[in-house]
Amino acid sequence: MSRSESIPAVQLRTRMVVRHRTQRVVGWLLAPFWFPLATLYLRLRFGCRIEGIAESRRIYKKIRGGSSAPLLICANHLTLVDSFFIAQALSSNWGFLADFDGVPWNTPEEVNFAATPWNRALVYVAKCIPIRRGGQREDIRAV
Repeated sequence: MSRSESIPAVQLRTRMVVRHRTQRVVGWLLAPFWFPLATLYLRLRFGCRIEGIAESRRIYKKIRGGSSAPLLICANHLTLVDSFFIAQALSSNWGFLADFDGVPWNTPEEVNFAATPWNRALVYVAKCIPIRRGGQREDIRAV
């Protein structure tokens, strides 16, 4: 019997909602510390600057301000830092601190991005929900 079959769907959903709300609050509380550190790391480690950043932030702000509907951003993540690059292109650290809901959720592959306790902590505060690609068929059917 799969894990999802042993717990009723309503309980699974409730647990998931509570976990994600908790994760969001923890990320928000730690954001004043990890936002600047992530930005500094990207600039010092990779020497990164995002071309067209003002325009991408203006467009993102316009889209988010024009609707209360959820927004799905589909990006092909190749590395752990891609999520940070995408977030930096969408808003400033101050903008995300003022509107933490604007920080995009990400779904990195668990094996690659949450393999160590340190990486799990990083993806947790960065609003990432690690997933296992190619999971058990019965678990996929349960969803």
